Amino acid sequence: MLDSVKFSRNSSFIFIVLSIVGFTALWYSSFVTSLITGLIGLLTIFWFNDVWKQNKLLVIALGLFLIITFLDLLRTPTSSAAHAKLGLIVGLFFLSLGSYYFFRQSRKREIIFFVFVSSLVVLFINVISVGNYLLNKNYFDELLLQSKSIPVMGMHHIHFGIINASALFLIAGVIFFYTPETWIRKSLIGIGLLNLLAFHILSSRTGLIAFYSGVSIALLIYAFRTGAYKILFIGFLTVVLSLFAAGYLSTSFKNKIYNSIEDFESIQQGGKDINFKSMAMRLEAGKMCLAIIKQNPALGVGADAQDLAMQTMYESQQTLLLPINRVGPHNQFLEFGVKYGVLGIAVLLFYFLVILKPIQEKNYLFIGFACMILVSMLFESLFERQVSIYFISLFLGAANSIFNSHISEI
Repeated sequence: MLDSVKFSRNSSFIFIVLSIVGFTALWYSSFVTSLITGLIGLLTIFWFNDVWKQNKLLVIALGLFLIITFLDLLRTPTSSAAHAKLGLIVGLFFLSLGSYYFFRQSRKREIIFFVFVSSLVVLFINVISVGNYLLNKNYFDELLLQSKSIPVMGMHHIHFGIINASALFLIAGVIFFYTPETWIRKSLIGIGLLNLLAFHILSSRTGLIAFYSGVSIALLIYAFRTGAYKILFIGFLTVVLSLFAAGYLSTSFKNKIYNSIEDFESIQQGGKDINFKSMAMRLEAGKMCLAIIKQNPALGVGADAQDLAMQTMYESQQTLLLPINRVGPHNQFLEFGVKYGVLGIAVLLFYFLVILKPIQEKNYLFIGFACMILVSMLFESLFERQVSIYFISLFLGAANSIFNSHISEI
């Protein structure tokens, strides 16, 4: 029995080391990330009986993802897009289950180690990217007014914004709940403050909206469940002051606000002004997706036919968007709806219901974190790329362990 527990602990430590290596590889090698995903998958298979016992609903939810992508492959067996999608979902399946299981088996010091190292990696990327921005400030500020972004070492800025926001949540969880040694706590506070500053400079609007939505939801749930309305007032005041300070001190943040106002005005006015306006283009794409889902409600058009279906719908709806601006869904629910019909949307909703199950246990911080991921998926298709699948799986498992292991203290 003791040997089994020791072996489980050792497996958890191996998982922690592998997950950190895979996380750093997001910036330099998709091959290494794929290799790490495969190794975590093998480790998860070895402990699958225990994984099943602890996470039955999550296994079922992720299994439904596998089923709908496999059925899609059956209707287009030679499709490279369908094969690629199935590969991504297999990665999501094993990464998510492994993350949920092994973080739960890990010692506190191992989880603190994971959060510390991953936050340091995020800080390193922040420092390099903010430095690059400051060296070319006028150029990038002008690009921000055109719905462009500040480069983040080769990673999509929306993905990095959500990584940054996730790291901030995990740092807060370790500081509040794990009471690490003084030097670690002070280091994490310093790293968190620097990452928060960089977050407002570098993050896309998606990352900012998702982060502050998650924080607000956590505050609301905590206040209504405990009656601590004073904390709610102080929290919302802090959020407002933080946003005003960012708008006053950061031209990057300010230009995102100006660009957003311009986007809203283009939506209200309509006409050809919607071209090259990020939000207007996404709204138009959403309309195309809903039209496609209405025509193909049962099983969608499939991963292989999605791009063609989108472009055909743009033409049939006589869109005012130029061909270069006819973008994809940028919304995971609509993405699944187009690919797999109403069934795909239902499976995604079920997944989030399983993830948000701790709402019954009054765990406000984890709910806020999970809602942050949910909100981000309303503005970006995060289950369509290896990078986002990897970090979402990893951080959800870490957050589940950090926040849900302290329910009695909340």
